Amino acid sequence: GGNLFNAQSLSNVTIEGNGAELAMRAADYTTNPATRPCVRFWSCDHLLIDNVHIVNAGGAGIALGQGGHPTNAYVTIQNCDISGADRNGISVLTADHLTITGCTLDSNGPHAPAAGIDIEPDAANRILTNIAVNNNTFINNNGAQIILSLGSLLSTSPAVSISFDNDICSDSVPGGFSNENSGICVWNVHPGVGGSITFTNMTINVPDGTDSIDILNKAATGTLLNFGTSTGTVGATIDAQGSTYPIYLDSSDNADYGPFGGINFYNITFASSFAGS
Repeated sequence: GGNLFNAQSLSNVTIEGNGAELAMRAADYTTNPATRPCVRFWSCDHLLIDNVHIVNAGGAGIALGQGGHPTNAYVTIQNCDISGADRNGISVLTADHLTITGCTLDSNGPHAPAAGIDIEPDAANRILTNIAVNNNTFINNNGAQIILSLGSLLSTSPAVSISFDNDICSDSVPGGFSNENSGICVWNVHPGVGGSITFTNMTINVPDGTDSIDILNKAATGTLLNFGTSTGTVGATIDAQGSTYPIYLDSSDNADYGPFGGINFYNITFASSFAGS
């Protein structure tokens, strides 16, 4: 359970690094990576993390979770470089008014989900509202570059509002986790969970044998998922190195999630390597 920086129920906190390095020794933490992020904020508000390099975290580089107050609120993470974390670059369990911009999330993992960013609430009352992830680079993370796993949310949960814009998802190393090794992975959205998740102007480049976009167990009546907009905004440019499954849809768990759907794809550009695209 060790952390380099741990805060709970605090307000008005600034970590301004000017390029400084926050380092752990991931190999010294051999069990339960979920409990050992480098920078851990639990139910804090008005936070700024600016221009730090977080390396070799024992778990996630930065984790935002809940303890005491309902959520983290008014959080900005900007101009940070997070690499070599044992789990995710950034883990978001709950947040309201969260902005992540200008960051590089590089070579995080191997412990699952091993994403650049993993937005994954751990209880039905968690809040994921007004989250904006813009102008970031996710590269060579061991799992998916971006994961949204919403299986803990139910029809009674607060509506979701999350947007990604102008982010780059790039991977040059095949392998990793089966359903989590992709550019973008969205999965386990129950019926009746409200709100929307929007991706615009995304660039995805992943190796052969890796899906560019994975969507699994997405209930038709669950949170609306949009890539691009009907008014002409680009959803994604899939400039993949290989030719396997640029977009993969899986509805195998109908017993829990019901009919598959509630997904819009607008203005998707496929690389010429995809036959018939």
